[in-house]
Amino acid sequence: MNKTTIATWAVSLAAAYYAGYSTSSNNSIETNTTNLQLEQSKQVSQSSSLKLEATSKNTKRAPRAAVVKPPVKVVIADLKSLLGESGMMNMDMAAFAESYNLIKDLSEDELLEALGMFSDGTKNPADIMPIMLILGKYAEYNPQNAMAYYKENAKTPQEKMMLLSTVVSSWAKADPEGAYDWYMNDKKDNPSANSGIMGGQTLGVMQIFQGLAKNDMSSAIEKLKKLDAVGFEGQMAIAGITGSLKTKDDFVNFFEEAKDFDNDKAKSKALAAWAIRNPQEAIEWTEGLEDDKTKQTYNSQIFKGWMNTNPQEAANWYMETADEKNKDRYVSQIVQTWSWRNPQQAMTWIEEQEGIKKEESIESIIRSSTYQNPQFAINNLDKIKNKKKQKNITRKIYSQMRMTNKTKAKEFINNSPYKEDILKNFKEEDLGDFDFTPF
Repeated sequence: MNKTTIATWAVSLAAAYYAGYSTSSNNSIETNTTNLQLEQSKQVSQSSSLKLEATSKNTKRAPRAAVVKPPVKVVIADLKSLLGESGMMNMDMAAFAESYNLIKDLSEDELLEALGMFSDGTKNPADIMPIMLILGKYAEYNPQNAMAYYKENAKTPQEKMMLLSTVVSSWAKADPEGAYDWYMNDKKDNPSANSGIMGGQTLGVMQIFQGLAKNDMSSAIEKLKKLDAVGFEGQMAIAGITGSLKTKDDFVNFFEEAKDFDNDKAKSKALAAWAIRNPQEAIEWTEGLEDDKTKQTYNSQIFKGWMNTNPQEAANWYMETADEKNKDRYVSQIVQTWSWRNPQQAMTWIEEQEGIKKEESIESIIRSSTYQNPQFAINNLDKIKNKKKQKNITRKIYSQMRMTNKTKAKEFINNSPYKEDILKNFKEEDLGDFDFTPF
């Protein structure tokens, strides 16, 4: 895992918390035990009750001990033991959640004190995650000071991305309008400093627009119009808006507010998100549309979203919406979407269908699995009846396996009837000790 991947993953963890997701410890679990105890207490005899009453009068209750918050230096020590010493490579979500619980009740002054204990800033890589966590929480109280800390301490591109996105995400949670104003001003003053897919500034856009949409959907859409809708910035903003939609009313309100918004990507993302949550609601809504072309486009997005939760039902429903002239196109879309997720399920579904071009679909499933699931492709090669196509897919399988497992690649090609023809396409020095004994 390279540094960029680690940094992006770490940012996603932090952003999840500062977008509103946090884990509370010691959640109470309600059971029927209380009711059972109450029922049993009614059956206690009068004498037992009197005895209990007499005993309780002579018994003094000990005063409840006050909850003492540990010193900040103890909190930091515990935080480092969970995050700092293990480093980002070994950190998991459970450790992150436990660490968040350590600092979630610290005051603004205590958080500032905690940041001051990292005297070297981000020079020590092991300190980056603890600093991110504390800085994100501090930004909820004082985002401007948190931003100043970022500017003073972040040195490398990875550190800048991680700390800036943490501050912006936390700021957006507490004050999305303020975070948006800062973002637009900073974008104007520093057009290239944090732009692009790895820019910490841009990574915070999702949280900003999620907060904006929760407060005022119409305003969020108007602000979205000011961004590059097809670029990464726009995609993050759209993801933030659609991520704020939870109920049927939320989705209906979004489409009502966005009806004059010429952005198919935003509407498509919203429909896919709706289908993941409740496909039947999304279907009912699209059935009320008058324009058949729009309805077809939206049905496609519902299908893509539904495939994440129930591919069998999604595929069956999608085929029911196809007329005869579009049937093959719909099958192709189902195969392309399903085969990379679970080629065996896609194959089983295709083989059960009637009135479609099965051979083409089966070939497509096997071809698409050559990279992600070469063993599935090998097991199903004999289902391709066209010898030329079978040889081409054999070549693809072999080429992929040579890069991942040369032993298995050798075993596979030595048992292929196309061995000699395929090996001619590879350099002599790459052939190794393959057995050229003819079949």
